[in-house]
Amino acid sequence: YQDQLQAALEAGDLRSVRKINQEFHMLIYRTAELPLLYQMIRNLWTKSPWDTLYVLPDRAPHAIDEHRRILAEIDAGDADQAGHFMRLHIESGYTELSDYLSAGGE
Repeated sequence: YQDQLQAALEAGDLRSVRKINQEFHMLIYRTAELPLLYQMIRNLWTKSPWDTLYVLPDRAPHAIDEHRRILAEIDAGDADQAGHFMRLHIESGYTELSDYLSAGGE
């Protein structure tokens, strides 16, 4: 997913960036084998009116790096570290969005 995401980003194809990012996240959520939580997240995701990958100028490259760290820990079988990097990923998105909005969206 991350190579596809990088290629779409470099091509300026934001529609594909959003689609691939969503597929990546849904794969992680499905793999957790918590079907009710997966359905809730999926429903919320599709109702979101915008995506930080569209709004924040540097979010997509940061997200790709964060995804790679998460995947490396999943591949290594380290659920605790994967969870740690997932939390950092969520917090990073929040922080970048908060900073962007505090600066007046510039």
